[in-house]
Amino acid sequence: MKKVIYAMVLLAISFISYIGYIHTAYTIEAGEKDVQQNIKEWLNRKSGDVDPEMITIVQLDDTTSYAALFETQQHDLGHVHLIKGWNGKYKIDHSGYGSNTVSYEEVKTNQGTYAILTGKNSDLKIEYVKAESMNKDYIFSADVSSDERFVRYEKLPADVDHTFPAEVTLYDKNDEVIRE
Repeated sequence: MKKVIYAMVLLAISFISYIGYIHTAYTIEAGEKDVQQNIKEWLNRKSGDVDPEMITIVQLDDTTSYAALFETQQHDLGHVHLIKGWNGKYKIDHSGYGSNTVSYEEVKTNQGTYAILTGKNSDLKIEYVKAESMNKDYIFSADVSSDERFVRYEKLPADVDHTFPAEVTLYDKNDEVIRE
């Protein structure tokens, strides 16, 4: 009997701890302004003065993961991986920004791993972007011809382990490589 009571108390403590973790980790409300404010705090947590302007937030298929695209006041493009908790709020998993025209990354979700391309096509000269893994076992091509800023993604095949780093190539409407 003592063992049963001990196990139930331990289970209750574990459950309460888990609930507490969810409520302290997943605190970002779903509104764009709240997401933007939390991204700003996240980017400036060590030091700095980054003021991100939200461009878009995209859910990765039916996963709990979202990709948020933003631009800094220095016109650097950045992305944030947000994860939605069962309480309907988000937490920031990781982020990055820089001066690259297009960036590639892998994101692990609750439904598998996704390849994500984020970038800018300000003058609409880029027709499509191709990311090829260094070991040549994965290629991801995405049409970006009509978007000045973009997020493109696709789920990685089950037989592909890692695609990062990848070589990213930009192409124009004549299928010519664009040199940056």
